[in-house]
Amino acid sequence: MSFEPNSNADVTRNVQYVEETTYGTTPTNPTFINAGIANTITWKKGPQHQSVDILGSIDTYGEYKFANDFSMTLKYYFNDTALIRYGTELPNGTGTIEKGLTFFVSKKVNNVENFKLFQGCITESFALDYSKIPIATQTFRCANITKWMTQAETTAIIGGTPVYAGALSLDPWTSLDAGTVQPLTINAVAYEIDKFTFTVSRSILIMQPIGNPNPLRIEAGKRKITASFATWEKDNVLELQSDAFTAVPMVLTIKGGTVKTATFAGLRNIAVAGGEDAGATKYDTFDYTMMAKSITVTA
Repeated sequence: MSFEPNSNADVTRNVQYVEETTYGTTPTNPTFINAGIANTITWKKGPQHQSVDILGSIDTYGEYKFANDFSMTLKYYFNDTALIRYGTELPNGTGTIEKGLTFFVSKKVNNVENFKLFQGCITESFALDYSKIPIATQTFRCANITKWMTQAETTAIIGGTPVYAGALSLDPWTSLDAGTVQPLTINAVAYEIDKFTFTVSRSILIMQPIGNPNPLRIEAGKRKITASFATWEKDNVLELQSDAFTAVPMVLTIKGGTVKTATFAGLRNIAVAGGEDAGATKYDTFDYTMMAKSITVTA
């Protein structure tokens, strides 16, 4: 065999990121931060193109590239909310979706360490699965994704002397870190939950003028927030809220102690589902689907 194939065991560092000062440009002398505790990263790049057909030919006359599309999805455990807030908060300067991010991935390609940069990354969607070990899934649209590069090529693009994040040492937060068996409150009433997820869609805007192959600017558009959870059946309160389409506040405690929460305003039940099963071997739960007007996650 003329090359050495690689696997996830050949990844040499945790995924890292840095906030950009100028959109789409990795800062000179950047100090990278660990992007949570990465579980999965997937990316896609490809040309926007157009076929040209002409009279007198059955086959296509030609295929012509005129622009590029770049996207990346990161799935990660976490022990802070810094990266999460780039997906959940309103545009408001540093630490929010107003700023682009450069991500950095390194792995051995043909047994030689290589590097890939994802530049001008803006959150397209964010989802948090609040399970035994909560995990976030964040999808980004990017201004550019580089090829796999040598250390010298990477340094030439970045400029200066990058400072990379250290090896992972902290544990991810678990559901026990919430410090309560009732981490969810709706209209000031606390609930035990069997599962909980929420999603924030950012409806991003892309400026890609004719004649420019890569996006010049990507930024957040409308914010749409949905949540779903299951809780054990104990009264009609939530079902009646759904019937009345009443807007209420909801708070999910992600971590106790130095408290980290996701706070939802203008929340309305849009669906409730339940039922009975003669073969069931667990207590009855109701499933609720909700939409919210706004969300903020504690920094």
